[in-house]
Amino acid sequence: MSPSNMTHTAPAPRKPNALRAAVSVALLGGFYVYALLIVAAVAAGTVYVVMRFGSSRASVEVIGFGLGITVAVLVALYRALRHKPSPPQGVRLTRADAPGLWELAERSAEAAGTRGPDEILVDPDFNAAVSEDAKALGLVGGRRYLIVGLPLLASFTTGRFRAVIGHEFGHYSQAHTRLGALAYRGHVAVRLMLAAFAERRFNPVTWLFRAYAALFFNVQAGVSRAQEFEADQIAARLTGGENTRAAFRELPVMAAAWSRYQEQYMLLGAQQKLVPDDVFGGFAAFREGRAEEIEALRAEPLPDKAHRLDTHPPIAARVAALEGAPGEPRPGDEAPATGLLADFDAIARRVDAEWISPDVERVPWSELCHRTAAAVHGKQADAAYRAVERVLGPERANLDGLLTEAKEGRGKRLWADLEAANFPRGGVRTIIASAAIASGALRFELSWDGPMRVVGRDGEPFDVDGLSAMVFDEDTDAASVREALAKQGVDLALAVSSGATTAASHAAERARIIAASDVVELNGEKRHLFAATTGLAFLHLGQGEGEKRLKQVMQECGGVEGLIGSAALWLPFEEVKHIEQLKGMSYKARIVTQDGTEYTLVQKLMSDDIGKPFEVVDQFVRQRAQR
Repeated sequence: MSPSNMTHTAPAPRKPNALRAAVSVALLGGFYVYALLIVAAVAAGTVYVVMRFGSSRASVEVIGFGLGITVAVLVALYRALRHKPSPPQGVRLTRADAPGLWELAERSAEAAGTRGPDEILVDPDFNAAVSEDAKALGLVGGRRYLIVGLPLLASFTTGRFRAVIGHEFGHYSQAHTRLGALAYRGHVAVRLMLAAFAERRFNPVTWLFRAYAALFFNVQAGVSRAQEFEADQIAARLTGGENTRAAFRELPVMAAAWSRYQEQYMLLGAQQKLVPDDVFGGFAAFREGRAEEIEALRAEPLPDKAHRLDTHPPIAARVAALEGAPGEPRPGDEAPATGLLADFDAIARRVDAEWISPDVERVPWSELCHRTAAAVHGKQADAAYRAVERVLGPERANLDGLLTEAKEGRGKRLWADLEAANFPRGGVRTIIASAAIASGALRFELSWDGPMRVVGRDGEPFDVDGLSAMVFDEDTDAASVREALAKQGVDLALAVSSGATTAASHAAERARIIAASDVVELNGEKRHLFAATTGLAFLHLGQGEGEKRLKQVMQECGGVEGLIGSAALWLPFEEVKHIEQLKGMSYKARIVTQDGTEYTLVQKLMSDDIGKPFEVVDQFVRQRAQR
């Protein structure tokens, strides 16, 4: 019952569709027959060509082609038959850990006329699911698992959570989990076969498998959607129509809330390897602080869009199918579902320990916001100081030197020179904020109902923007700016670069590869080009060429930092002074760095590209021109 699958649409059958399920099973068996028929047809064709043309070159080529097809098909079939799904992942709950949850699960199973779970697991996803380690392609039952997402349990009432569990055991009662084993086996077989022929774009055998795959996935999706409707009706009978409708209405709301919480709070310090020490306590505080925002989500129309391959119907269709289902909430249904666990906080800590990487630092919420913002401002300030150093020299690459030059030296010309030296936007503001943080005069405080607060020692808002404006104000002299900074507690002696980052490391840390070219020439030497959001990486050519080689390198390296580790030349945009496009049949440009080094970049016309790498270069040039 993944919420990510709940924004889809489909016809809404109200009764079990045994015929469609049977067709799905038949298609799985038919796939293996289909694959073997293709092998037989290829073999027959090969024999015919050999008998017709003897030991000619054409016969040799056909034999090689037929042998390749046959081996690929048989290997894919063997792997599919041998493939076993991984067991569900999660923290195992004993009856002592979750007496209420075990009782609820077993009562729901009994009411649904099916066997209860052998294990209950909790994980950090906003989801609930059931699975069964079925044997003999799903024909024989096996060990049963109930997997509960802790964010879902933490944000639902007991009544709504009962409806979710009722839905999951509705799958068990209809033997959906056993059919799921068949469906899984079929998906594995079809996808392995498609992968085996992925590189053979113009192979007719590929087209045959793709056609069968399209039919198989369409039928499987239809069966899955029908099963969801069946499980919904069972949930309504077990827990009441009102609880079930309310649960489905709340699912997309709380799924969106969890997603926003992760993005805005929980993962706030991820890049700095800082994580909160109380993830689920933070989610409770977020729901309370953003109550109005969550209410606005509830007021939005239910998701009703879909695709023919979606495995879940849209929430709107599912709620509509439950209209008129009888059943009122029971006493205690409004209590938090966290009461089903003996000690929610203890289990939350176990889930945290299981999923959060051990190489990160745990910090209290009161420190997470400040330390994250301080680290970000420090790195951005270092970039600003590097630009100041390019213009004023290392001895004056500090805030005091910048003030002196701005007010008593070059004036307006200074800002033009800094722009040419890649002074970052908002650089003055970042320098002042970083200096104030280092001086202990500024602090970032977490706010659950809005953006973080920037405050001074007295707890009142710290006016970074006002101080920045004074630096640019032609009517304000340097002494007045220094006095204002001192009054706010900013120590100018601390307004210097931390030295913790370089242009290369800062750009690589923030980089995301967005395009690549298989072969370019850089100063006459052939290289791979990887265009990233913050620079260009040039890697020596390796074995193989084309798009496949680029994807292999990207997979092996993982990102720009991995490319640098593989001896790539990393050219961050911060260090680029000028790019001039030269005339030629293909893209050609002269790149000049801040230290005067020159590179000539030439596009090779027959090179395979991922995305549009040379548009990335042009975009950088346009952005520089706009600034």
